[in-house]
Amino acid sequence: MVYTSGSIALATLEYLVHNFHLLSTAEICLAKIEIGKPKSMLVKKNSDLPSGWNRQMHLQYATQQIGKEFCLKGTDYILKVPSAVVPGEFNLLLNPQHKHHAYTKVVEVIDPFTFDQRILDLG
Repeated sequence: MVYTSGSIALATLEYLVHNFHLLSTAEICLAKIEIGKPKSMLVKKNSDLPSGWNRQMHLQYATQQIGKEFCLKGTDYILKVPSAVVPGEFNLLLNPQHKHHAYTKVVEVIDPFTFDQRILDLG
């Protein structure tokens, strides 16, 4: 599964929520991708997800199962899911085993990608 977001801002917030404990040692990059060829997409709405999916601090088995089943089925290339971090925004999960993955290209890499220090200054 390739985990992407609909914007750089959302990707940044998702990273911070899930990896804040790594920030002092993490060296990260940002890859902008372009999805070519008509894409097949499965869209999940909030109502399609288990109760409480967006309030849990730790990964839920039920949401992981949705991703696993999506990849195993292999029908669609993209699984569009709501962000738990920013209501109304979406993450796009890509199935790298799908035939359309060959048409997805990295178009820019920002390396290193650094956060504005004000984000990290909690004092």
